[in-house]
Amino acid sequence: MSMKWTGGLEREPGMVGGRMIAETCPGIDEPRGNGGAETHSLPMRAMECAPWRVLVVDDEPLVRWSCAETLADNGFQAIEVDNGAAAVFALAKPNGGADIVLLDLMLPDFCDLSLLAVMHRLAPTVPIIVMTAYATPEIVERARRLGAYRVITKPFEMDELAPLIREALRAGSPG
Repeated sequence: MSMKWTGGLEREPGMVGGRMIAETCPGIDEPRGNGGAETHSLPMRAMECAPWRVLVVDDEPLVRWSCAETLADNGFQAIEVDNGAAAVFALAKPNGGADIVLLDLMLPDFCDLSLLAVMHRLAPTVPIIVMTAYATPEIVERARRLGAYRVITKPFEMDELAPLIREALRAGSPG
């Protein structure tokens, strides 16, 4: 059994939330209580029993909280930020701030795909999933060219989030 943090880092600017839980260390492909279901080939981090860090970037508190809670319930560590500057700060940490990013397209300090481009340059191996209510075919295509793993349209079903995160972690960044 181990203790692990499943939320944000409260002592850092722009980061909130989280809780400490005690549990055994399932693989990323093992939903809790699955009784040892078959796992797929995983990157090394899952084998180390460390929680995968998901940077959740959204200025809407309810969306951010819903994503973070859903991810924590599925064994991920959610790091919550509400603006682009805090997202860049979190991703630029020396030990690597996140293993994957959920990025809202419209933020108070960025309202286009420029933040995606900055984050992809900063951490080219980190998959980035863009969330938006404004998903035109042009935006989706441009986001993919700038390095997005996927563009998902808001609103989306929360129960689809953890499987998408697992898929993106297995696949890695598109380029």
